[in-house]
Amino acid sequence: MQIDCWLTRNSLFRMVCDDYVTKRPFGNRTVRCATVRGLLLLIFFALPSLYRQDQFSKASIYENDITQLLLTEPVELSDILQVLAPFVIPTDLQKLQTTASEIEQRFQRFRLQQER
Repeated sequence: MQIDCWLTRNSLFRMVCDDYVTKRPFGNRTVRCATVRGLLLLIFFALPSLYRQDQFSKASIYENDITQLLLTEPVELSDILQVLAPFVIPTDLQKLQTTASEIEQRFQRFRLQQER
């Protein structure tokens, strides 16, 4: 089992920890988990660094994770990027907007195939 501990000195991580969590039962405990929107914020925040480091295989996995999350809960990615905007530089935000558009197109293609 993998457990991620958030370093909340980062202001985005703190915001997700404060505003984008839910409680879920785990064994005999209740644990705080990021919501779908919180996970999307964290994934989009991580992508520019992966792009800069030429870690395209890992970035591809993250992009697929976004698609999978959208299949579980409909979320407007433009809303996610608007929340994320103060935490990334403008050039990264532009790249993320392009990525979000591509993911939304893929998601729409999946939805159309699902309807058939």
